[in-house]
Amino acid sequence: MNLADLGVLDIAGTAGVAVAAYLVIRRVWTAARNAARGLRRLGHFADDWFGEPERNGVAARPGVIERISAIETAGAATRDDVRDLVERVERVEHELRPNSGASLRDAIDRVENAVAEPPTNGQTR
Repeated sequence: MNLADLGVLDIAGTAGVAVAAYLVIRRVWTAARNAARGLRRLGHFADDWFGEPERNGVAARPGVIERISAIETAGAATRDDVRDLVERVERVEHELRPNSGASLRDAIDRVENAVAEPPTNGQTR
């Protein structure tokens, strides 16, 4: 078959089929590339969620559940420390305010009153 033997319509039809085939192949390629990107992102998500074991030259990374568990454990220890501090501050405040006569403040007031001398001859201390 010679190019000169083909009519203009045959050439246009062949070119149309070639362009259509190119566009179909391009669409399929773009869809496959986007699917591969999505699968790669899904793989990254799975690695982050489940964690990764130690590899040659790379330390292990804990997964999300392991990290949340560590945060909860640290939070419980911090709560216990805060409760202890609150109790200690309450005991210190109890000693610094006059109350039933047994606090440090009450003792200081008693000592001050016992040591205080009334001023003589109009002199002030």
